[in-house]
Amino acid sequence: MAAEATVDLSARYTAKVDSLVERYGKERTALLPILRDVNTEYGFVPEAAMARLSEITGIANAEIYGVVKFYSFFSTEPRGKFIIRLCRTMSCVMSQNAQGQASGSPLRKLMETFGFMKTPGQTWAHPVSETLMKELEIGFGETTADGMFTLEWTNCMGMCDQAPAMLVNEDVHVNLTAERVRDILAACRREAESAGGDFRKTAATDVASVRGTIGNPLSFSEEKPDTGLDAALAMGPEEVMETLVTAGLRGRGGAGFPTGKKWQFTRAQAEPEKYIVCNADEGEPGTFKDRMIMSEFPELLIEGMVIAGLTVGAKQGMIYLRGEYSYLRGHLEEALERCRARGVLGQGIKGNPDLSFDIGIYMGMGAYVCGEETALLESMEGRRGEPRNRFPFPVEQGYLGKPTVINNVETFAWVPCILTRGAEWFIAQGTESSKGRRLFSLSGDCARPGVYEYPFGTTLAQILSDVGAHDAKGALVGGACGTCIPADQFGRELAFEDLATGGSIIVFGPDRDMFAVAENIQAFFAEEGCGQCTPCRIGNARLLEMLSEGREHGITEDDVRKIRELSDTMGFASKCGLGQTAAHALVSIMENFGDELARGGTGDMKQGAAAEQVSA
Repeated sequence: MAAEATVDLSARYTAKVDSLVERYGKERTALLPILRDVNTEYGFVPEAAMARLSEITGIANAEIYGVVKFYSFFSTEPRGKFIIRLCRTMSCVMSQNAQGQASGSPLRKLMETFGFMKTPGQTWAHPVSETLMKELEIGFGETTADGMFTLEWTNCMGMCDQAPAMLVNEDVHVNLTAERVRDILAACRREAESAGGDFRKTAATDVASVRGTIGNPLSFSEEKPDTGLDAALAMGPEEVMETLVTAGLRGRGGAGFPTGKKWQFTRAQAEPEKYIVCNADEGEPGTFKDRMIMSEFPELLIEGMVIAGLTVGAKQGMIYLRGEYSYLRGHLEEALERCRARGVLGQGIKGNPDLSFDIGIYMGMGAYVCGEETALLESMEGRRGEPRNRFPFPVEQGYLGKPTVINNVETFAWVPCILTRGAEWFIAQGTESSKGRRLFSLSGDCARPGVYEYPFGTTLAQILSDVGAHDAKGALVGGACGTCIPADQFGRELAFEDLATGGSIIVFGPDRDMFAVAENIQAFFAEEGCGQCTPCRIGNARLLEMLSEGREHGITEDDVRKIRELSDTMGFASKCGLGQTAAHALVSIMENFGDELARGGTGDMKQGAAAEQVSA
């Protein structure tokens, strides 16, 4: 009977793959969408499904297996009907302080080892994680005996302003407390009971329920629909690009490359087939501004992409949406349909039969490194999200080897605003080298977390005052790969020439243990590296090991020297920006909070969640 059941399941899995191939096609680019649907249907990707997919597509089974193992949301082992992923990165750990839920008791279960690391990982105990373990009677990385729940950790979900947060399959739950966790588990059990045995919950999150806070007036709110597109059509491609160059718009994802120049390079390519890609894989810890734009101003993002497509000569655009934002997919698809209905997307834009540009959505499956543009392209092409070698750049050979513009959500949203109001409006704000305004995600130890807009050149002190962080002792500017600034440097300006940032500021109150902060950041990088290049793979593991070894007695002068040397090596020899910047925050903590590192760590995030290194 067991053999018959296995045959029946295998037949079911292969039939599912056959139907998905009929829907998506046999091309390599269809691989991730097919695997995603299989994973959603069954909670994992069965061997029989991978074998059938290999047979149909001609992609080696081992290669498909490698793709599945790369993305954190995929699994090769059966999991529960409800897969619970609790965020373990900075703002969610710290949020326990804000809610007065501190707990000094350590976790009783070992968190899964950080990927390739030989030393055990770091865990955080607080009422949310402890309630989950107590109610489900399992540890992290385990599934309940009845097959109903699987409990896992995840890294930043982009809900830092409403922390702590967790995913239940694709549903987002924020502002968690122990009581709220119990209510969520009870609701899951009721839903499963009413739906019957063959049940797997999918995304049903109301976008409005996790909207968050907009801290001050935004320029985007004043933009009327399609006015930027009308201006672009009146100008023509060359004038559009020149306007963006004159305005000095630089990429808002962190690298800061001039947007107008990127579009000029792409348009200049002789290849007639071009693409526009929106990088909506917002995975930097502490960053959630793009989530807000997609929630509140999705049609402004679409308008910016349409302008880009018509300007460089592309017919197709794609939004690469991170897996943690799955609940936004339906919201974005509705916005796309509204744009098509009023003739500003699709065939015959604005009634002109010669103008066509359309947009699709491509889903990520949980990989921070896919925020790097070439890793994102690899993912879209159905591969592991491993960064490519440079050169060529995507403007020359991007998606499918064709010239491709890749900008992030905020960058595209600013384009219609600039074209409507003119380059001079934008230039009048900011600094000489950092023109215009930008959005900032504020979280951590502050009274009013949320998304704020400021002109470049605004001081960190001004921003911290506005969010109610009057007693802060430090702030992490730029996320996990950013710089940790002490209070005596709060007069510095947020600008490319001073404190460059991708838009994240995490605030640390006076009682935060900066040793624990450093460990949290390095644990994140040890987990999220793609493993492709040695300096990053080994370097991040070693940095975390050195912190773990120094917790009891402190970081010594010799440790400081070794950390600096390793940081320099990683910065020089790593293949992509992840490895090149992974030690930046640690080095800045060492420089600015060296006394705390020298004393060693309690493993306690102070008024937040306790952390403990446990042995295997």
